[in-house]
Amino acid sequence: MSSTPSTSGTAYLADLQNNVKDDLVNGEYSGNGYPYKYTAARPRFNLHTKVVGTGKDEKLEATFIKSQCKMCIICKRAGVNLLSCEGFRNGEEKCMSQFHLECIKTYNDGEFFFQYAALPECQNRLLCPLHCCYSCNKSGHRQSAYYGKLIECHRCLRSYHKDTCIPCGSKEWEVLWKDEMMEESMLECPTHFEQKEPRAPTKMKKFACDITHCHYCGESEEEDELTKCKKCPRVYHEHCVFVKRIDGEMADENQCDVCRENGVIRLNTPVLAKVNFHFWLGITRKWDDYPDKTDKHFKKNGKVFVEWLDEKYKGQKSIVPLNQVVHLTTKYLKMARGEEERKQWEDEVAKFKSRAEFPVIYKKVTKELKKAKFYKVPEEPVHEIKMDKNCECSDDCSNNCAYGSRNLECPPNCRKLRNCSNRFVSKGKCSKKIRLVKTDKKGYGVKAIKDIGDGEKLAEYSGEIISAAERAKRLSLIDMADDLEPNRYLMDIDTRWSIDSARKGNITRYINHSCDANTEALHIKGTVDCSLMSFKRILISVIQSGSFKLRKNVLPYRPAVIIRARRSIKAGEEITLYYKMNNLMEICLCKSINCSGKKKRAKSDEKDEDDKEQPSTSRRQPTSGKRKKRPVKEEEDDDEENHNQPSTSQRPGKRQCKPRKFFGT
Repeated sequence: MSSTPSTSGTAYLADLQNNVKDDLVNGEYSGNGYPYKYTAARPRFNLHTKVVGTGKDEKLEATFIKSQCKMCIICKRAGVNLLSCEGFRNGEEKCMSQFHLECIKTYNDGEFFFQYAALPECQNRLLCPLHCCYSCNKSGHRQSAYYGKLIECHRCLRSYHKDTCIPCGSKEWEVLWKDEMMEESMLECPTHFEQKEPRAPTKMKKFACDITHCHYCGESEEEDELTKCKKCPRVYHEHCVFVKRIDGEMADENQCDVCRENGVIRLNTPVLAKVNFHFWLGITRKWDDYPDKTDKHFKKNGKVFVEWLDEKYKGQKSIVPLNQVVHLTTKYLKMARGEEERKQWEDEVAKFKSRAEFPVIYKKVTKELKKAKFYKVPEEPVHEIKMDKNCECSDDCSNNCAYGSRNLECPPNCRKLRNCSNRFVSKGKCSKKIRLVKTDKKGYGVKAIKDIGDGEKLAEYSGEIISAAERAKRLSLIDMADDLEPNRYLMDIDTRWSIDSARKGNITRYINHSCDANTEALHIKGTVDCSLMSFKRILISVIQSGSFKLRKNVLPYRPAVIIRARRSIKAGEEITLYYKMNNLMEICLCKSINCSGKKKRAKSDEKDEDDKEQPSTSRRQPTSGKRKKRPVKEEEDDDEENHNQPSTSQRPGKRQCKPRKFFGT
């Protein structure tokens, strides 16, 4: 009999899932083709729904078609290599979705990025799009998109945060599950409703009473000819539209990118809505806040409830067709009629960007490491240092130590091993005076539970020791994902090596930034790493030297970083560290007296030796000379609050300062 396990067995499926995960994490990273190879939202063919009841008692009866649940949700084909979604519906029931790896990797509706979600830097799970908020992910919040309660569309593979991200013009249903007899809510996206194309007034100029500036670059027709979208009021330049193909077929040339992707506008969003042949400032609201529940358009498909903010109609509430509304961005400020109106528009855009609706993310490492460990053991020794027979120091190796004076830790066979105080990293020590806690806005943090003295060592900054090439590889995927909430925990040791605690690490990983930090990073030249003493390396050393005796007193060392107190710290005080970063950083939340407002490097640190050779994390420019850069997402062109900060890592700066990096470029 063959020793190959049965393809129908659970062991085979579990091995398949684990092997795919390993390949996604450790293999080569690749984009999903967005936006040049866009894939439209797939229908939910494995879910059968029908309306039951009448009037106010209307509900949606739903049941899963079990025979079709064993097919790929993307291509509708079955097979032995189907992967199972590792998410849960309502946090309890296992998701029914299955998919082929090659299908889900190229599915990018709403900028969904399967490989990025599978990484420990994001969710560390194989997830289908139903566990990702379409609106949050589309705006660049790749972490927040997977947290909180989501409401699914019963017709396509889209989900939204129920409290904050429900799209305007959608219809919410109470669902009665036929099999489970369990009630919940589901949504019907506005993209499933057919809307009449807006008619342009015949007695007016082409754009006299319509949007007059490109939705993407903000320029008017004076620079280049504008094309009007046939489904919405937006106008655009041909070279500003990047979605050229949808599911392999040419996209409609008379539609903007938003309509080609079936984009949505969420509730509580500042908009320009058309009334009496002019656009006025308003904000989208929930139907529950509309005063006249008897209005014939109340809760109608494709209709939007708008509360007017413009001075002319301020406080009034109207129901407007969805195809007469556009999301207000800074690209439209030139359309304002006077400085006063422009200032009002700017304030509403700034207020929307500073909204605090995203959940605080509490994320831990996948594996605890007391000591830093090489991700891949280097072929060549990092440091080889000759061991002294007598270090000629005090009883505890604290003064005049032959190793300590060279910024090294003592070897394992130190003559004062029991009393040696110069093996802090080698022993994997961690202070018992600190504890992991949850903060209100910054995710996890570290606090002192006992008084800590000045210069006292807390722990080694632990994680995976990676090469410069691996460092660039990991940063490239995060930049490729265009994440506003990246989890980067990189600390550079020297020009060749860095410590990454995003996946594995210890408590020092959760230390937050402060402009007036109470700890500092102490770089030591070396600590003995026995993992570098492999039989192969010893054999090579013997061959090269001709005698093992000549090499037996030579030990392999690796560099390390220790977090120590730079002043006395009282019990209950948060442990903080000053991040040495590039100048363009996210908003600082330390609230110290000398806070700069940004996590940027001080002038005195600009020539710090530890930062001289740090690889750049800026997004790469498009290589084609003919292709014009796509403008930055205007919805989120400022950095949002970044939860769960790393201790010393480089992070992307303001989005408007760097060209957008697409998945497929």
